[in-house]
Amino acid sequence: MNEEFRPAFRQTKIVATLGPASISTEVIRGMLQAGLDVVRINASHGEHDKDAETIQKVRSISQEVGHPVGILYDLQGPKIRLADFSGDPIKVEAGDEIRIAVNRPAEAGEIGSDYDRLDQDLAVGDPILIDDGIIALETISVSDGLIIGRAENSGVILPRKGINLPGSDISAPAFTNKDREDALFAVSQNVDFLALSFVRRARDVQQLQEMLADNGSTIPVISKIEKSRAVADVTQILQNSWGAMVARGDLGVEVPPQQVPVIQKNIIAEGLRLGRPIITATQMLDSMTRNPRPTRAEASDVANAVLDGTDAVMLSAETAIGDYPVESVKMMSDVITYTEQHSSIDYYRGKRERSVDSTPEAVTDAACQVAHNVEAHALVAFTQSGATALLASRRRPERPILAFTTQPDVRNRLTMVWGVRPYQIRPASMTDQLIEELDSTLQTDGLASRGDLLVLLLGAPTHRMGRTNLMLVYQVGSWSGLEGHQDDEDE
Repeated sequence: MNEEFRPAFRQTKIVATLGPASISTEVIRGMLQAGLDVVRINASHGEHDKDAETIQKVRSISQEVGHPVGILYDLQGPKIRLADFSGDPIKVEAGDEIRIAVNRPAEAGEIGSDYDRLDQDLAVGDPILIDDGIIALETISVSDGLIIGRAENSGVILPRKGINLPGSDISAPAFTNKDREDALFAVSQNVDFLALSFVRRARDVQQLQEMLADNGSTIPVISKIEKSRAVADVTQILQNSWGAMVARGDLGVEVPPQQVPVIQKNIIAEGLRLGRPIITATQMLDSMTRNPRPTRAEASDVANAVLDGTDAVMLSAETAIGDYPVESVKMMSDVITYTEQHSSIDYYRGKRERSVDSTPEAVTDAACQVAHNVEAHALVAFTQSGATALLASRRRPERPILAFTTQPDVRNRLTMVWGVRPYQIRPASMTDQLIEELDSTLQTDGLASRGDLLVLLLGAPTHRMGRTNLMLVYQVGSWSGLEGHQDDEDE
């Protein structure tokens, strides 16, 4: 790692959305220095050629500074919007009737919609929320090609604003044709994560995973929980996903706002129980889009997500279009660091379920306990797939988890995982060689000093995945080899 580039270590990770305010090399570098772990690229707004340039730029800066960065490509999903219209914004008074044309051009006095099944998915009495609920309508008439809704409040309707149908099970697939094209592009770019929007059930996730498998890809899928149906099926969705995002923007429109904090806590707890990384997102430091400092409520929001046990917190408009992208990352890092240093980690460690179903889980459980007992400098996980580091993270140990892998894609994916600092090392055919390489890397990169105690997690033979079966308490600088131990194909 570049000696001048050493972001402070935090257990909770930071995801930031790239956009016009943060696309320059200078700003990306500044955000990395401030503590950025994962960049998010929103497929809703980008073009493939420009997104490819952005991905290459991020990879280049990451390599230059010697700091791994994950890339999250966020698929748009079946976002329902009003059609574009010319002229002034439409002023609405409570009680006004709003006419929405479906699957045809809008006539005078109507607004078009880009969703051609709106008249099939709505019934009289159903709510329609426009622009994240700024305008609320009650459906009073449904006919072929026309929806009429009565405004429940006053406001202004702008073109291309989103439509939410809380409580309605829309028939549009969660994985759209645009999503398929964007996902294939993401595969070609070897991004580190794919986020699937508006997931409603586990089958939605499986469809994306099947498409990825057909194209030879194992990119982890992160399910965005932003529909009330998804909240009800969250356990099955998590079981079929690598991780999930609590997407509080659309979620806060789909369900009453007072329910969102409890839903957030429940999803984080379920992710921790199942070993699935969770991102908490939307409006975390929203006022920093225009102001250099957050509100006290926003700082508390970030801190509470940390105390809930979230793996990562995310910035959206703050870094995509805001005036203070680097400062937003720095502020988020400062809030996380202070919260982690001044609160008891047992608050959320005690909520996890200690299920031990395999040798790797048993060995990892024991290693976390030993690291605590001997006050180790760190846990060190050798991992080919990332699974060992994920198992250790799930147990929320007090000590940092240093994850070493020969696979660059695994290193990048671990940037999202709580408590893990990922590094790439050269392959080794024997355990002795692996530990010698580790010893040299730790001291050369300043990750540990001679005499520090480490608890190592590894598998023998070293080249096989899913075989974590060895735990060692090791003192840096004192390795003399495992007597008589050799990795061999006959073991």
